[in-house]
Amino acid sequence: YTKVGNLVTAYAYINVGSQSTGTGDNLRILGLPYVNHASGPYASVTFGQLYQIDVAAGSPGDITGHVAADTAIIYLFSNHDDANYVPLTGTAINAANVGVMLSITYVTDS
Repeated sequence: YTKVGNLVTAYAYINVGSQSTGTGDNLRILGLPYVNHASGPYASVTFGQLYQIDVAAGSPGDITGHVAADTAIIYLFSNHDDANYVPLTGTAINAANVGVMLSITYVTDS
């Protein structure tokens, strides 16, 4: 990550090397270096690549993510055509070698 003043830019490559049975819990990526600004706004995640992740039936396949105000957690979602996004759950990970490349820039109070 890089921090200039109160602006943080973080990059990540995450690989889940072995397959396990996913749960219905919402997928989150923990461990951002700083907490997002307490009064918002949400920070959007840019995905460079996603692979071996299943999205819900009827979804156009768009996976999005954000960091809510006053957290250091990336929450993952699946967009559905003409509907609200829904949380991406652990059941979406059902293969070995799941991978995510991402970057995010957000404001911190630190």
